[in-house]
Amino acid sequence: MSRQSISFTKPNDEWLKAQVDNEEYSSKSELVNDLIRQARKQQVQIDWIRTKLDQSERSGFTDDTKEQILKESKSLLNGCPIAQRPYSFESVDDIKKGYRRCVCGADSIYYRIHDGSVEIMAIIGRQELKI
Repeated sequence: MSRQSISFTKPNDEWLKAQVDNEEYSSKSELVNDLIRQARKQQVQIDWIRTKLDQSERSGFTDDTKEQILKESKSLLNGCPIAQRPYSFESVDDIKKGYRRCVCGADSIYYRIHDGSVEIMAIIGRQELKI
């Protein structure tokens, strides 16, 4: 394992020290390595979601009727009020610029607001995130 010398701000150093003092980790190095592992795992998930959203954008429009889309959306959304309050859900610009996410049960609905309309780009179930 390579050795590195890094500097921390005072609040970050105090937080690291507290984790070691609480015996959550045996050393700051162990903690930093764990944080990096978590960040790498999270990045894999973000990259996977970005790919899904890119695929959704490229897939074009559906041939389903307006009624079919509405019926399917209502059953999937199960009361999630995206259309009524689209800006009240979290922005996920870190995943894809201009997108938002509404978590409904085990599903995450990724959407964007375009010309005043909500465009649902992908619905991803929690089970799909096990990469």
